[in-house]
Amino acid sequence: SDGGKLIAAGHYVPARVGDNNQLATILDTNDPWIQSHTGIKTRHFSLAGENTSDLATKAAQQALDNAKYAAEDIDLIIVSTITPDAQTPATAAIVQKKLGAVNAWGYDISTACAGFVFALSTAEKFLKSGTYKSALVISAEVNTKMMDFTDRTTAVFFGDGAGAALLVADGDNSVIRAEKLQTMGDAETIHSGRVMPITEI
Repeated sequence: SDGGKLIAAGHYVPARVGDNNQLATILDTNDPWIQSHTGIKTRHFSLAGENTSDLATKAAQQALDNAKYAAEDIDLIIVSTITPDAQTPATAAIVQKKLGAVNAWGYDISTACAGFVFALSTAEKFLKSGTYKSALVISAEVNTKMMDFTDRTTAVFFGDGAGAALLVADGDNSVIRAEKLQTMGDAETIHSGRVMPITEI
């Protein structure tokens, strides 16, 4: 096999919607400022008890339904997230169970905004190996569970949602034609959920 063909996609956003005027009641900002700097008017926020795996599962199930593809035929699940359900098990493992993808193995990657692209590239390489025939690539975030709503530099950007892509091995129709992935290891850029090292023993 020479790559993976994208055969279906799915998405899910929570029902609760927050607009810029709501943020302006808790932050020193306003709707015109947010729109002019980000282009964002509204964002979706998860409902109580709605976690990252829930969003990811709904997006993945939609992709499966769109392709009329059975969950038990999935070989690999990669979830890109910086807001996992827990440090362990991987959110991908929880999604695997919720979908009933009993023959799939999976894991998470954490590369923030680049996550879906990195996960797509990774899945394509597994399909290219010839060992695996299908993969679900999911990017899902529930940023609101860890957001600092007093920080104007981050709170105006992020909401909650998930997207999924279903790939199958296909040597003639690879989803990736060419690529060059890069990382800039700068810890001083915008960060979220930073875990500080211990200061004393």
